[in-house]
Amino acid sequence: MKCDLHFHPNLMTQGYKQKTVIKILDKCIENDLNVIITTEHVFKQPLPAFKVLYGEQQRLIGLSQSGDERFAKYARLRDLHIFPGVEYFTSEGAEFVIFHWDPGSNRKKKL
Repeated sequence: MKCDLHFHPNLMTQGYKQKTVIKILDKCIENDLNVIITTEHVFKQPLPAFKVLYGEQQRLIGLSQSGDERFAKYARLRDLHIFPGVEYFTSEGAEFVIFHWDPGSNRKKKL
């Protein structure tokens, strides 16, 4: 199993380019990744960036089932698990990467 547990897609939600998202997912296929955790910094809107990447993954998986050979390779995205995360720096200089096991969870919880 290949995992990238600290991945910055660098997608600002406004003005992201679909081509960029597809390139990211193509690289995941090319490198046979099974898991990525999107760990944008707090100020880069981590949850919306995750949703863009996850949404495009789901769209491409659907297209892979259409019978159109141009999209056949995207069937491999079914084996890629994308989890939402965030990278956080404390005022003391400590760095934390925090992620949630449920990509469908949008709930905010107090720690």
